[in-house]
Amino acid sequence: MGVISIYAPQSGTKRAELWGWVNDLVAEGNWAILDDMNMVEWIEDTNCDSPLLSEDEATVWSITRQDMDLVDCYTEAATRKGPRYTRVQVKRDTIEMSRLDRCYLTNSGEWINQVLMSWREKLERGNTEHTKEGYRTALTMLRDKDEQEARLWRLRSRSKWMAEGDALTKFFFAQ
Repeated sequence: MGVISIYAPQSGTKRAELWGWVNDLVAEGNWAILDDMNMVEWIEDTNCDSPLLSEDEATVWSITRQDMDLVDCYTEAATRKGPRYTRVQVKRDTIEMSRLDRCYLTNSGEWINQVLMSWREKLERGNTEHTKEGYRTALTMLRDKDEQEARLWRLRSRSKWMAEGDALTKFFFAQ
């Protein structure tokens, strides 16, 4: 799997050129595309009066995205925590917000299924009784070592006090 990180130009024509280049590249394998396209993909992704994307550009992008068979990994508003928007612009009496950043995966069904199966195998392999028992044993050993170290430092501090005393001892027993 390859990773592409994109910061798209502000110009719509240059963005269209970039989409063509990315489309050619994505056709050659499985990719994760992390991007800041400097545009909104859906009208719901902004509350601006003047959208950052013309209707023609939106149509071209929609077709290009379908051609590349991309899946947006971060689309469900219900599952998001924190702010929904990645661009906030304060004007005199309004705040304009837009979602510009996205993460896409190429939607090769076979590839996604392989990844999911691999993750499932790793999870199942890690949840055996043997692993859980090993974790408990390691945690018990760590706690024992921690207690031993605390006892050692307590003994060291007491032995030094017995030999040298402290400021109050010297004061009270001074002759």
